Amino acid sequence: MILDKDVPTENVTWVDVGCGPFSVLLEAPKNVTKIMVDPLMKFYMHHRLVPPVEDRSRHVFIEGSGEDLSLANDTADIVFCTNTIDHVCDPWTTLSELIRITKIGGYLILDADMEGQTDQMHPHALKVSDVEKYLEDLGAPRTFSHFPQGVKRRPGAILYFGFFKKTERSLKHFPYAQSSHSGSLHPSLAAEGVHGFNIIKLSGSDQDDKYYAILQEDGAFCYDKITNSEYGVVFDGKSVREVKRAIKHYVSTRAP
Repeated sequence: MILDKDVPTENVTWVDVGCGPFSVLLEAPKNVTKIMVDPLMKFYMHHRLVPPVEDRSRHVFIEGSGEDLSLANDTADIVFCTNTIDHVCDPWTTLSELIRITKIGGYLILDADMEGQTDQMHPHALKVSDVEKYLEDLGAPRTFSHFPQGVKRRPGAILYFGFFKKTERSLKHFPYAQSSHSGSLHPSLAAEGVHGFNIIKLSGSDQDDKYYAILQEDGAFCYDKITNSEYGVVFDGKSVREVKRAIKHYVSTRAP
């Protein structure tokens, strides 16, 4: 069973984060309040890309990012995040935000490409086990998952559908003051596929930029794994060039 049989569709709130111009909520039941969030929402509206809606009082369009949602705690009965989590700058902070705005007893419905090769548009090769464990730690264990077959994805990636029910409120990763995935830290992909490594640029308002290299097979970059020494191989430096030199030296010492 994916959702409880008694999930209400009358006078409830559903949120779609990273919705694009054609949100899945445009097909939601009439009496659902629909909140649609996307960093390009003003662009979509300006160019009239969002289909017209009949009842504007039940449709709310917000420009914003998944890492910093301008919604109160426990806003949504259901949160949708489709084809988004592998595109954002910081997937871990985004996941924390998705659960923060979900009500106790509410659901997160997640659809994303997992694993595979990264590229500029898909900077994270998330591992299913990492995502499910992270959400469980946030008080939202998985209730259902599915891997559709025959769908063409980026090289090596798999399509994943996951349903998570928020059963408790966890303080492990939010509010922000308690999170090591601080809103002031912004990871971005600086270089990919450097002898099997991805180089991540970590920017912060209170520190100089720093660069980390992790193996592509280790999945998405997670700063907690750096501080907890969970990566088997990791390099850091003050520039891409410095990190590339470290990678080159590492590879040369392992060559047969």
